[in-house]
Amino acid sequence: MNELFEVVTNDFVRTYAALAGFVISVINSIYLISVNSFKLSLIQKSFAFCDNHKGHPVYFELTIENKSRIPMSVSRMFLIINNQKYEFQWETERIGHFEFKTNGKVTEQYSTYSLTLPQNVSGMGAVGGFFFVPTDDSISRTDFLNSQLWIEIHSNRGRKKFKVDLAKLSDHP
Repeated sequence: MNELFEVVTNDFVRTYAALAGFVISVINSIYLISVNSFKLSLIQKSFAFCDNHKGHPVYFELTIENKSRIPMSVSRMFLIINNQKYEFQWETERIGHFEFKTNGKVTEQYSTYSLTLPQNVSGMGAVGGFFFVPTDDSISRTDFLNSQLWIEIHSNRGRKKFKVDLAKLSDHP
């Protein structure tokens, strides 16, 4: 019995406890990274195809949800129309301007602007608003409505494609 206590000293116990804690922490980190690596969803609310403007811009009202606990950065987004890619703009675009009048006087006014890229999305958070993408002048409204559409999101954790079903979205002509 004394021989057992001579082998199992305080240093021996501390060393193995430290090694076990380190191994458990590495396993936990790998588990969290693998489980929360790329849980991203895209909620599509509405769109507007402006064929009366140069470049036929398209405005999408989108919400990008990060369903993992790890923060994420969305660096680029693309609209894919029949295998042709168009990049969402990094510039702010004025979407609309509203004025409220009382007795002919403007009492309140505000403008709505598109969101710019890149966007940081916190863990279990979301970013929502209008996103703007210019397309070709050659694309007509009918062609756009009858096309296969995808939105591709590039983030610091990879790329993901989402199918766009215009029939389910509100149209703002």
